[in-house]
Amino acid sequence: MYKAWRNGAAALAVLALLGCGERMSREDFQTRVQNASEKEVSKKIGRPDASESRGPGEKVWVYHQKTFNIEKGNTFDARTVVVFKEAAAGGEARVAEVRFE
Repeated sequence: MYKAWRNGAAALAVLALLGCGERMSREDFQTRVQNASEKEVSKKIGRPDASESRGPGEKVWVYHQKTFNIEKGNTFDARTVVVFKEAAAGGEARVAEVRFE
């Protein structure tokens, strides 16, 4: 009985970790996305939990609990916000700003 319970608990723990996706430090996240296109960020980090357009040439992607703050005891950021902006009209949007909230 105990062995079956232990195996079940271990399986649930593995499934929970798989669902979380990769989490990374603020510094690692910033390095990966710096000046990247939407396609590049999607490939390196994954699709965002939410996104929105903010007028012509600007898009915002939001990740939930994707990054952690080493300086504050590895606490997770509730939101990591990535702002894409077009360098020129009609040009490819690239990461212009990252905010950790």
